[in-house]
Amino acid sequence: MPRVSLVQKASHQLSSNNIVEAALTYLKATEGLLGRQHRRKEICEDEYTSRKIEIQYLTSTIEKFKSEVIDLQDEIKNLQDEINKLKEENSDLKKENQDLHAKMNNLSQNFRLIHLDENKEVKLGRKKHEMINALHNIQKILDWYKNKYKSEFEKTWSLNNVELSSEEAIIKEEIIKAIYSVDFYQLQGFYLSFDLRYSSFLSHVLFYFRKDTERFMKEFNQISIDSVNNWLKEKVDIVNEYQKSVLMFRNPLINNDNMEMMLNRAIFSIPQEYTLSDNLDSIFSNFA
Repeated sequence: MPRVSLVQKASHQLSSNNIVEAALTYLKATEGLLGRQHRRKEICEDEYTSRKIEIQYLTSTIEKFKSEVIDLQDEIKNLQDEINKLKEENSDLKKENQDLHAKMNNLSQNFRLIHLDENKEVKLGRKKHEMINALHNIQKILDWYKNKYKSEFEKTWSLNNVELSSEEAIIKEEIIKAIYSVDFYQLQGFYLSFDLRYSSFLSHVLFYFRKDTERFMKEFNQISIDSVNNWLKEKVDIVNEYQKSVLMFRNPLINNDNMEMMLNRAIFSIPQEYTLSDNLDSIFSNFA
């Protein structure tokens, strides 16, 4: 392409705010002009060589920058896709939580409708049978959710035979318990009441805490054994910050001054032998 045409093309690209392509077009035109000047002996060999090296360096730098911009755009798109997936997952979890809440509310209402009459043995027996059936239905719902989350947890977070010291193993156990308990926050009356679960602020805190801890555990198998101890302690500090956010939300009397004392009284983990049925009384109390 003649130099005049290349310059016109560069001008058009500039007017279209395509600065990178305009610069590359202009450098190409300049390199062509330099070659013609060299062939016509208008410039010496040294000047031709030095200017050609300069043009090639600028061209290479701009093309590298262009490639980095394209990679960055792809990365931004991937991050946006990931954000959209997280939003969808959050929406699904919220719907699942609402469905469970509706089922539990319906079952608890059945308890309210049961009025025992101790003077009528037949009616008393029937009401006892209704209570047993209602309890059985509640237990089935809770067991289904427990098994669902437990199987997902064990499938996702079973670590591949990583050898740890006893101190490291204790820290790892606390992190895993924290992840485990996040899955159960929406089901446990003992930890969060239904009012708190439907808080927009708290649902975001728990949602991003779960995502962070998922990321932590994906990192776990990729780090060297020599770095495990420091890595785990760093993650415990991050988990601790989430604990502070939840505690301050639950009780307005908790502040930064008395936070450490309160944290010592409220560890966010669940007993190893914990079962959801242990919290039936707490769940029912929310409907009283």
